[in-house]
Amino acid sequence: MKSAINFHLTDKCNSNCKHCFINKENYQLNIEHLERIVDMLCYHNTISKFKIDKINLAGGEPMLHKDILRLINFISSKNIPCSIITNGTLLDKIFIDSVVGKLYMIGISIDGIEDKTNNELGRKNIKNIFEICRYIKQKRIKLKINVCVSRQNLHENFYDFFNRDKTRQN
Repeated sequence: MKSAINFHLTDKCNSNCKHCFINKENYQLNIEHLERIVDMLCYHNTISKFKIDKINLAGGEPMLHKDILRLINFISSKNIPCSIITNGTLLDKIFIDSVVGKLYMIGISIDGIEDKTNNELGRKNIKNIFEICRYIKQKRIKLKINVCVSRQNLHENFYDFFNRDKTRQN
């Protein structure tokens, strides 16, 4: 039997989404503590039939964790598949290049295609989201798009977004 572990690394966030449940009290898990947990998971996998087969990094906004790259590198060094769920506002080509072969998937939460909708929902606008999604795919990292459907975005055509420039995962 296999399972995933979700690390909610921080409750910090650079958006203020109305539907979010995070308290935003500026809490952040310590990197040494996280590395010990990963080591314990590796040990657990050697003695148990119940295997941890992947780790998902989430938040708040995990990209705000000061040691996010160190943690990704550490998990990768243990040969545990790792993914991250982000609002996408802090993703850039430099970060993506640094995690090629270390993250098997990047999930981006998008609740609006239109700036007006993002503003109503308290989410920061993602000006370069199409470019970032294309770049993630070019680097052969799986891309997952999360959408929280609401009254504010119900009218938006997410189908076109998912199919624009082939950003959608097949």
